Amino acid sequence: MGHGTDTVDLVRLYNRRVEICLISSEANKSTAKLHKLFARLRAIVTVNDILLIPWVIIEDTNIDNDINELAALCHVICAAGNNSDSVDYYSPARATNAITVGCLNKSGAPAKLSNHPTLAKPLEYMYGTNIQIDENRTVTGTSASAAIYAALFQRSLQFKNRTKFMEKATAQLKKQLTR
Repeated sequence: MGHGTDTVDLVRLYNRRVEICLISSEANKSTAKLHKLFARLRAIVTVNDILLIPWVIIEDTNIDNDINELAALCHVICAAGNNSDSVDYYSPARATNAITVGCLNKSGAPAKLSNHPTLAKPLEYMYGTNIQIDENRTVTGTSASAAIYAALFQRSLQFKNRTKFMEKATAQLKKQLTR
């Protein structure tokens, strides 16, 4: 199953700590394997852990149910998807208990590629920038936005007023992107 399973195995070796666990796009090739992975994660995550899921698949109620169960145990941050469509059609973005992140363009408006919120599923927004993983892979759009949001969210857990921290961090990021 690729990087997702490797991450869980490493977590078990290192004091069962997850902190930020990336569920890679390799993991989403089989929903049955994903279901098993999410079951394993439910046994080890804690309230301050963050699961980052930077991909979407066509709506799948089983995946949404798994994500909602995990979100009751830890913070789950999902990418909204880059389909210029409603998040209602994509899992795990549409999972009601997950934090779903859309992408902002440099002017601060939702990016055209970003899937959009609905009344049933509001989105958090974060600026997206290209993140170079290696010479062959770059993370862009809502995947990058979700990764940046997850890193800031993890930092915000140290503060009493997380909302204020996130607002300041987002404003700082906007300044850097628009220079």
